[in-house]
Amino acid sequence: MLIAHISDSHVAEYGKKAYGLVPTSEYFEKCIHHMNSLDPKIDLIVITGDICGNPTIGENKRAADLLSTLKIPYYIVPGNHDKRSYLLEYFPQACPTELDGFIQYTIENYDLRIIALDSITEGKSGGALCKTRLDWLDRKLAEQPKRPTMLMLHHPPIKYGVHETDTDGFVGAKEFGDIVEKYSNITRVLCGHVHMSCHAGWRNTTISTTASVGMQLVLDLTLKKDSAFSIQPPSYQLHYQNSDGEIISIVVPVSGIDTPGPFKFEEYNK
Repeated sequence: MLIAHISDSHVAEYGKKAYGLVPTSEYFEKCIHHMNSLDPKIDLIVITGDICGNPTIGENKRAADLLSTLKIPYYIVPGNHDKRSYLLEYFPQACPTELDGFIQYTIENYDLRIIALDSITEGKSGGALCKTRLDWLDRKLAEQPKRPTMLMLHHPPIKYGVHETDTDGFVGAKEFGDIVEKYSNITRVLCGHVHMSCHAGWRNTTISTTASVGMQLVLDLTLKKDSAFSIQPPSYQLHYQNSDGEIISIVVPVSGIDTPGPFKFEEYNK
Protein backbone atom coordinates (compact mmCIF):
# COMPACT_ATOMS: atom_id res chain seq x y z
CA MET A 1 0.00 0.00 0.00
CA LEU A 2 1.20 3.49 -0.84
CA ILE A 3 -0.07 6.50 1.15
CA ALA A 4 0.84 10.10 0.31
CA HIS A 5 0.83 12.60 3.18
CA ILE A 6 0.53 16.33 2.44
CA SER A 7 -0.16 19.26 4.73
CA ASP A 8 -0.26 23.02 5.15
CA SER A 9 -0.90 23.98 1.54
CA HIS A 10 -2.11 27.43 2.69
CA VAL A 11 -3.93 27.96 -0.58
CA ALA A 12 -4.45 31.64 -1.45
CA GLU A 13 -7.33 33.13 -3.42
CA TYR A 14 -7.06 33.57 -7.16
CA GLY A 15 -4.63 36.37 -7.99
CA LYS A 16 -3.04 36.34 -4.54
CA LYS A 17 -0.02 34.83 -2.79
CA ALA A 18 0.37 33.78 0.84
CA TYR A 19 1.82 36.69 2.82
CA GLY A 20 2.06 38.49 -0.52
CA LEU A 21 5.12 36.37 -1.36
CA VAL A 22 4.48 32.65 -1.65
CA PRO A 23 2.71 31.14 -4.69
CA THR A 24 1.23 28.41 -2.52
CA SER A 25 -1.65 27.62 -4.85
CA GLU A 26 0.67 27.15 -7.81
CA TYR A 27 2.94 24.93 -5.69
CA PHE A 28 -0.08 22.90 -4.60
CA GLU A 29 -1.09 22.45 -8.22
CA LYS A 30 2.40 21.15 -9.10
CA CYS A 31 2.29 18.80 -6.12
CA ILE A 32 -1.08 17.41 -7.20
CA HIS A 33 0.21 16.85 -10.74
CA HIS A 34 3.26 15.05 -9.37
CA MET A 35 1.15 12.74 -7.18
CA ASN A 36 -1.23 12.01 -10.05
CA SER A 37 1.73 11.01 -12.23
CA LEU A 38 3.61 8.84 -9.75
CA ASP A 39 4.43 5.29 -10.75
CA PRO A 40 3.47 3.09 -8.94
CA LYS A 41 0.10 4.67 -8.36
CA ILE A 42 -0.65 6.14 -4.93
CA ASP A 43 -3.55 4.36 -3.21
CA LEU A 44 -4.62 7.14 -0.88
CA ILE A 45 -3.76 10.73 0.05
CA VAL A 46 -4.16 12.09 3.58
CA ILE A 47 -4.15 15.86 4.14
CA THR A 48 -3.42 16.97 7.69
CA GLY A 49 -4.91 20.43 7.69
CA ASP A 50 -4.34 24.07 6.84
CA ILE A 51 -5.77 23.60 3.37
CA CYS A 52 -6.13 27.38 3.22
CA GLY A 53 -4.11 30.23 4.61
CA ASN A 54 -7.25 31.91 5.93
CA PRO A 55 -10.73 30.44 6.38
CA THR A 56 -12.36 32.40 3.54
CA ILE A 57 -14.84 31.32 0.89
CA GLY A 58 -12.50 32.41 -1.90
CA GLU A 59 -9.61 30.32 -0.62
CA ASN A 60 -11.77 27.26 -0.05
CA LYS A 61 -13.21 27.57 -3.55
CA ARG A 62 -9.74 27.69 -5.05
CA ALA A 63 -8.60 24.74 -2.94
CA ALA A 64 -11.66 22.78 -4.08
CA ASP A 65 -10.85 23.62 -7.71
CA LEU A 66 -7.30 22.36 -7.26
CA LEU A 67 -8.27 19.19 -5.41
CA SER A 68 -10.90 18.39 -8.04
CA THR A 69 -8.00 17.53 -10.37
CA LEU A 70 -6.75 14.76 -8.06
CA LYS A 71 -7.16 11.29 -9.54
CA ILE A 72 -6.55 9.61 -6.17
CA PRO A 73 -8.93 9.28 -3.19
CA TYR A 74 -8.10 11.80 -0.45
CA TYR A 75 -9.17 12.61 3.10
CA ILE A 76 -8.82 15.77 5.21
CA VAL A 77 -8.60 16.76 8.86
CA PRO A 78 -8.82 20.44 9.86
CA GLY A 79 -5.87 22.65 10.75
CA ASN A 80 -5.83 25.83 12.78
CA HIS A 81 -6.14 27.92 9.59
CA ASP A 82 -9.25 26.01 8.50
CA LYS A 83 -12.91 26.33 9.41
CA ARG A 84 -14.87 23.14 9.95
CA SER A 85 -18.03 24.37 8.26
CA TYR A 86 -16.14 25.29 5.08
CA LEU A 87 -14.36 21.94 4.96
CA LEU A 88 -17.68 20.13 5.31
CA GLU A 89 -19.23 22.34 2.63
CA TYR A 90 -16.45 22.23 0.03
CA PHE A 91 -14.91 18.80 0.72
CA PRO A 92 -17.78 16.67 2.07
CA GLN A 93 -16.50 13.41 0.57
CA ALA A 94 -13.11 13.98 2.23
CA CYS A 95 -14.52 14.68 5.71
CA PRO A 96 -16.96 11.84 6.52
CA THR A 97 -17.30 12.79 10.15
CA GLU A 98 -18.52 10.24 12.71
CA LEU A 99 -18.50 12.50 15.79
CA ASP A 100 -20.90 15.41 16.19
CA GLY A 101 -19.13 18.76 16.30
CA PHE A 102 -15.79 17.40 15.11
CA ILE A 103 -14.27 16.04 11.92
CA GLN A 104 -13.28 12.59 13.19
CA TYR A 105 -13.74 9.34 11.26
CA THR A 106 -12.12 6.05 10.27
CA ILE A 107 -10.94 4.87 6.85
CA GLU A 108 -11.52 1.13 6.73
CA ASN A 109 -11.30 -0.11 3.14
CA TYR A 110 -7.50 -0.41 2.84
CA ASP A 111 -4.83 -2.77 4.17
CA LEU A 112 -3.95 -0.13 6.76
CA ARG A 113 -6.68 1.34 8.93
CA ILE A 114 -6.57 5.13 9.33
CA ILE A 115 -8.22 7.07 12.15
CA ALA A 116 -8.70 10.80 11.57
CA LEU A 117 -8.69 13.18 14.54
CA ASP A 118 -9.81 16.78 14.85
CA SER A 119 -7.23 18.66 16.96
CA ILE A 120 -8.37 22.24 16.42
CA THR A 121 -10.07 24.86 18.54
CA GLU A 122 -11.41 27.39 16.07
CA GLY A 123 -9.88 30.81 16.58
CA LYS A 124 -6.78 29.42 18.31
CA SER A 125 -3.44 28.21 16.94
CA GLY A 126 -2.72 25.40 19.38
CA GLY A 127 -3.83 21.79 19.39
CA ALA A 128 -6.46 20.23 21.62
CA LEU A 129 -8.05 16.83 22.13
CA CYS A 130 -10.85 16.99 24.68
CA LYS A 131 -12.35 14.03 26.55
CA THR A 132 -15.09 13.61 23.94
CA ARG A 133 -12.58 13.27 21.11
CA LEU A 134 -10.21 11.08 23.13
CA ASP A 135 -12.96 8.72 24.32
CA TRP A 136 -14.06 8.29 20.71
CA LEU A 137 -10.47 7.47 19.71
CA ASP A 138 -10.12 4.90 22.51
CA ARG A 139 -13.36 3.20 21.43
CA LYS A 140 -12.26 3.05 17.80
CA LEU A 141 -8.85 1.62 18.66
CA ALA A 142 -10.43 -0.98 20.95
CA GLU A 143 -12.60 -2.22 18.07
CA GLN A 144 -9.58 -3.56 16.14
CA PRO A 145 -6.60 -3.64 18.52
CA LYS A 146 -4.41 -5.83 16.28
CA ARG A 147 -5.02 -4.28 12.87
CA PRO A 148 -2.16 -2.01 11.65
CA THR A 149 -3.42 1.54 12.11
CA MET A 150 -2.28 5.07 11.37
CA LEU A 151 -3.60 8.16 13.12
CA MET A 152 -3.84 11.51 11.31
CA LEU A 153 -4.30 14.95 12.88
CA HIS A 154 -2.99 18.46 12.33
CA HIS A 155 -1.07 19.20 15.53
CA PRO A 156 1.81 17.00 16.72
CA PRO A 157 1.63 16.33 20.47
CA ILE A 158 5.32 17.15 21.03
CA LYS A 159 7.60 20.18 20.63
CA TYR A 160 9.88 20.39 17.61
CA GLY A 161 12.14 23.38 18.20
CA VAL A 162 10.08 25.68 16.00
CA HIS A 163 9.06 28.88 17.78
CA GLU A 164 5.92 29.41 15.71
CA THR A 165 4.47 26.04 16.73
CA ASP A 166 6.14 25.09 20.01
CA THR A 167 4.57 28.07 21.73
CA ASP A 168 1.09 27.15 20.46
CA GLY A 169 0.77 24.22 22.84
CA PHE A 170 -1.40 21.10 22.78
CA VAL A 171 -4.13 20.64 25.39
CA GLY A 172 -4.64 16.95 26.10
CA ALA A 173 -1.30 15.78 24.71
CA LYS A 174 -0.56 13.61 27.75
CA GLU A 175 -4.00 12.00 27.73
CA PHE A 176 -3.65 11.40 24.00
CA GLY A 177 -0.30 9.73 24.57
CA ASP A 178 -1.72 7.54 27.32
CA ILE A 179 -4.30 6.15 24.90
CA VAL A 180 -1.80 5.66 22.08
CA GLU A 181 0.56 3.79 24.38
CA LYS A 182 -2.14 1.22 25.16
CA TYR A 183 -2.15 -0.05 21.58
CA SER A 184 0.82 -1.71 19.90
CA ASN A 185 -0.73 -1.65 16.41
CA ILE A 186 -0.32 2.11 15.77
CA THR A 187 2.32 2.30 13.04
CA ARG A 188 2.42 6.09 12.57
CA VAL A 189 0.91 9.32 13.86
CA LEU A 190 0.76 11.62 10.82
CA CYS A 191 0.75 15.38 11.52
CA GLY A 192 1.33 18.76 9.93
CA HIS A 193 1.57 22.22 11.54
CA VAL A 194 5.37 22.42 11.95
CA HIS A 195 6.02 22.93 8.21
CA MET A 196 8.98 20.54 8.30
CA SER A 197 9.49 16.90 7.43
CA CYS A 198 10.44 15.21 10.71
CA HIS A 199 10.15 11.88 12.52
CA ALA A 200 10.06 11.39 16.27
CA GLY A 201 9.72 8.32 18.48
CA TRP A 202 6.78 8.77 20.86
CA ARG A 203 4.74 6.48 23.09
CA ASN A 204 5.88 3.27 21.32
CA THR A 205 5.12 4.60 17.86
CA THR A 206 6.48 7.21 15.43
CA ILE A 207 5.20 10.72 14.75
CA SER A 208 5.78 11.83 11.15
CA THR A 209 5.22 15.44 10.19
CA THR A 210 5.40 16.43 6.55
CA ALA A 211 6.69 19.71 5.16
CA SER A 212 4.35 22.42 3.99
CA VAL A 213 3.55 22.30 0.30
CA GLY A 214 4.97 25.79 -0.19
CA MET A 215 6.44 27.56 2.84
CA GLN A 216 8.60 26.09 5.57
CA LEU A 217 9.12 27.33 9.12
CA VAL A 218 12.69 28.09 10.15
CA LEU A 219 14.21 25.76 12.75
CA ASP A 220 15.44 27.59 15.86
CA LEU A 221 16.28 25.26 18.73
CA THR A 222 17.05 28.29 20.92
CA LEU A 223 13.45 29.53 20.51
CA LYS A 224 14.87 33.07 20.87
CA LYS A 225 14.74 34.39 17.31
CA ASP A 226 11.83 36.01 15.54
CA SER A 227 9.50 33.51 13.92
CA ALA A 228 10.34 33.18 10.22
CA PHE A 229 9.49 31.18 7.13
CA SER A 230 11.28 30.28 3.93
CA ILE A 231 10.00 29.53 0.45
CA GLN A 232 11.07 26.06 -0.67
CA PRO A 233 10.03 23.68 -3.43
CA PRO A 234 6.95 21.63 -2.51
CA SER A 235 7.29 18.09 -1.25
CA TYR A 236 5.22 15.36 0.30
CA GLN A 237 5.77 12.15 2.23
CA LEU A 238 5.12 8.64 0.99
CA HIS A 239 4.41 5.90 3.50
CA TYR A 240 4.99 2.56 1.85
CA GLN A 241 3.81 -0.70 3.39
CA ASN A 242 6.01 -3.44 1.97
CA SER A 243 5.18 -7.13 1.53
CA ASP A 244 6.36 -7.84 5.09
CA GLY A 245 3.98 -5.25 6.52
CA GLU A 246 6.75 -2.80 7.46
CA ILE A 247 6.24 0.95 6.93
CA ILE A 248 8.90 2.94 5.08
CA SER A 249 8.53 6.74 5.05
CA ILE A 250 10.03 8.71 2.16
CA VAL A 251 10.23 12.44 1.41
CA VAL A 252 9.37 13.12 -2.24
CA PRO A 253 10.48 16.54 -3.57
CA VAL A 254 8.62 18.25 -6.39
CA SER A 255 11.52 19.75 -8.31
CA GLY A 256 11.98 22.56 -10.80
CA ILE A 257 11.27 25.56 -8.58
CA ASP A 258 13.78 28.23 -7.50
CA THR A 259 12.97 29.89 -4.17
CA PRO A 260 14.23 32.86 -2.09
CA GLY A 261 14.08 33.49 1.66
CA PRO A 262 13.91 33.27 4.66
CA PHE A 263 11.41 35.97 5.66
CA LYS A 264 10.35 37.19 9.12
CA PHE A 265 6.64 36.81 9.80
CA GLU A 266 6.44 40.20 11.55
CA GLU A 267 7.40 41.94 8.30
CA TYR A 268 4.92 40.19 6.05
CA ASN A 269 2.01 39.21 8.29
CA LYS A 270 0.05 42.37 7.58
